[in-house]
This record gives sequence, structure tokens and C-alpha cells, in this order.
Amino acid sequence: MEQFKKSSTVISRITLCDDEHDRYLGDILLESGEVQRPSWSGLYRHWNYAKPAVVNYSAASHSGCFAVFSFTVESGQGGIIAIWNTIERRWQQVSEASYVVCSMLLEEVPAVISLHYV
Repeated sequence: MEQFKKSSTVISRITLCDDEHDRYLGDILLESGEVQRPSWSGLYRHWNYAKPAVVNYSAASHSGCFAVFSFTVESGQGGIIAIWNTIERRWQQVSEASYVVCSMLLEEVPAVISLHYV
């Protein structure tokens, strides 16, 4: 049963929303066909800048059942890396990351690699 649950939550594609009035930060399409939509309000509990009108830049990557989002505000001076767990349908990790450009998860380690501009 655990193997079925894990395979049905593997991410196929992530699409980020770019409308500042959107409730959701993006669509996570799973290989099972299900779509998960993490909300800005859910992320706001962990990060006070989680508002689409405030975020300057966003990027996303995925590995297995984890979606890795990078967000910056104030021209990069503030930002985060946020990891969404599709099995538990919740934020697994939210960390400060100023000047972040992109990030990706290495599941084998497990570690997040991020690129930042200076």
C-alpha cells in the first residue's frame, strides 16, 4: 500500500501562477493525474511575504514527491526556498534564502542545492 501511495504522488509537472490575484502559487500535476494547489495563505503561515503581489521572482523544480519553490521579494533581498510534500500535502520545509535564483532537491543525500545571485 505504501508503494502505491508513493507512486501516485510522484510529480509530473509544476506550473507557477503569475496572476497577483491568484489564491494558489501554482499547479502540481502528479503522474496519477491529480492536481495539488498549494495556497499562498498556507505558505503565509511560514513566511509573511507570501503574497503574489509582493513576490518579484519565482521558480520551481521537482524530485519524486517533492516540489521545490524559490521565491524572492524586494529585488532579491528577501526570499525563501519552500518544499511541498505531495504525500503529506503540506509544506515540508521553508527556509530563508536571499537572492535565490533556483533550487533543486537531491533526494539521495537529502539536500537542497540553490543558486543565488550577488
